[in-house]
Amino acid sequence: MVMVPVPEDLVPRVRVLLFQLEYMDSPQWNEALIGDHMLSLADEPRALVSAVAAGVLVGRPIEDAKLAEQLQVSVREVFGLVGEANHFTVGAPPGDLILALHEEVDDGAGGTRPRRVLCMLEGLAQMVHGREDGLGLRRPSSPDG
Repeated sequence: MVMVPVPEDLVPRVRVLLFQLEYMDSPQWNEALIGDHMLSLADEPRALVSAVAAGVLVGRPIEDAKLAEQLQVSVREVFGLVGEANHFTVGAPPGDLILALHEEVDDGAGGTRPRRVLCMLEGLAQMVHGREDGLGLRRPSSPDG
């Protein structure tokens, strides 16, 4: 371990740099990993990955409650499926595939309401969509084009 004094005002920036250096060589998602990962998933978490990717690709991340209704499970079970979808078993983990974001939206009555949406990076959504086609995993909830 190397100890170097850092001026107090630079500590946050140095922490970010150290974090970046630590994870610079970590595995990254690519189409082959996405394909292997999707094949390793059971039907329900794979359906969740497909639905989240489809929402991202059309610019409308899916709300947790709506996804629960679509998959015919509870919201709690949706987050269990997110855990399964993010559990990487085919090599070194490249990071979470699906993230939950909290946001405020118009409630239709002049106010706002909180909601939680599930999303992923657009590049990952495109890889999921491409691998669904290549592996014959296309689901009706996925975009066609």
